[in-house]
Amino acid sequence: MIQSFLLPSICSDLTHLQNAAEACTTEQLAALDETILDLRTQTTTLVAAAKNLRGSLSSLNSTLSTADLVANVTTLETEKEQIESRLDGLKKGKAKKVGSLYPK
Repeated sequence: MIQSFLLPSICSDLTHLQNAAEACTTEQLAALDETILDLRTQTTTLVAAAKNLRGSLSSLNSTLSTADLVANVTTLETEKEQIESRLDGLKKGKAKKVGSLYPK
């Protein structure tokens, strides 16, 4: 969990950076160290997550767009209708018989 940056409440006087270490108690410095460690851990985790998301985005960008998919589906549906029409003609016997390819 990212802790809020309330350094003024942790250290009594942060107006002068040189005096900040002197103004903080040992407990406050330990709390700051713990916060820094937590933030470093979170940064590492978030960097790894960002890398994974960039990979996912890259693979998604390399796939077909929705418009391309719709166009492909429309083409396939048209081809299906044509094939079904030819098949229906064959089932009804409208096909002409072809002579043997090999004479006897």
